[in-house]
Amino acid sequence: MRLLVKIILVLGFGLPGTSYSETLRAYLITTPASTNVSEVHIINTADSSQTFTGTLFSGSGARVGASSVTLHGGTIQSQGRLVLTASDIADIFNILPWEGPAMMEVSADSDFKVMVKLRSPSGFVSNTNCVTKNAVHNIEGSDQLDPTYIRFINIGNERISDIRGSLHSTNGRRIGSANSQIISSLGPKEQVWISNRRLESIFNASWTGPATLDVSENENLRLLNLNYVNSETFFNFSCFEGTFEEGASSSQNFSEPPWGIANLVGSWYGEGDAIVGLSDPDCINRITVSGTMNSNGRFFGRARNLGTNYSLGFSAIATTSARLLVVGMAVDYSLGYGASFSGQFLNESTLQIFGRDTNECYTNFLMLKQ
Repeated sequence: MRLLVKIILVLGFGLPGTSYSETLRAYLITTPASTNVSEVHIINTADSSQTFTGTLFSGSGARVGASSVTLHGGTIQSQGRLVLTASDIADIFNILPWEGPAMMEVSADSDFKVMVKLRSPSGFVSNTNCVTKNAVHNIEGSDQLDPTYIRFINIGNERISDIRGSLHSTNGRRIGSANSQIISSLGPKEQVWISNRRLESIFNASWTGPATLDVSENENLRLLNLNYVNSETFFNFSCFEGTFEEGASSSQNFSEPPWGIANLVGSWYGEGDAIVGLSDPDCINRITVSGTMNSNGRFFGRARNLGTNYSLGFSAIATTSARLLVVGMAVDYSLGYGASFSGQFLNESTLQIFGRDTNECYTNFLMLKQ
């Protein structure tokens, strides 16, 4: 049974990689030998057909195979899509399966987008291609069994030295020592995992609930905040910022809004439908979503499918600047269903929600403060 309610909690991770640059990245591609299967989607959003080339890098930053390899035969038509599994990529680059996750730089002459779907053995599908800069907002504490991993990624050609950060709890208080060194050195194209348990050691402190990690700024540093759920698959908590991260020169570079978290506190409500053409045809029912924002920037509530009356609770975190609802998700283990969402505050009373779920339902709608 398809549940449109899934749609609502999902879209932020389903539409990653929006960009207008000529080089984008698939940030995490599992090895072909992994039980979690990666699938890279390259969508041609230009007005004409074009050709895509790629260069693959291992976790150490070393190039794997040749550089600027053509990823397909012929050309990809406007609005067409190239889909590559990890096994396809190994064949294209004429290499053996690599160790651990890899990163691929993709280049073309005009606009395109990159999305990476990660499918678990039980069928969960999540997007692992949203990244952010400077901060991640869902690092689980000692009260949660599911581990958190932050992948620190150097997309540049120069080494990044002395990466430092500070941890903050849900009430805004600092956890452990401020400005602690997390990584001494990160080489060009290198990608390194840091777990929440490793952060406990680095900061010499533990915490409960989700924490925020603020990281020293670097133009070439990207952060991928993943939670390993149900001991089998990753959910990405780096969106919504990652959705537009690559478009540094685009209109998504917002200035600080004239409102803050305090102006957003209260009840919110919205209704949404599946995005026709993008969603699975079975995503037919309208959903209603009601939520509450508290003074700590926690946003939580419930989505309901009006066709089936199925409902699912969700929770999320808003940034301190209140521009973006950075991340949120919900999982129903009994049904084998997962959903994630993100959103942008258009003003102090309007929140635009994006969502996607494991049944390939996508949605985009407005929530209004009541």
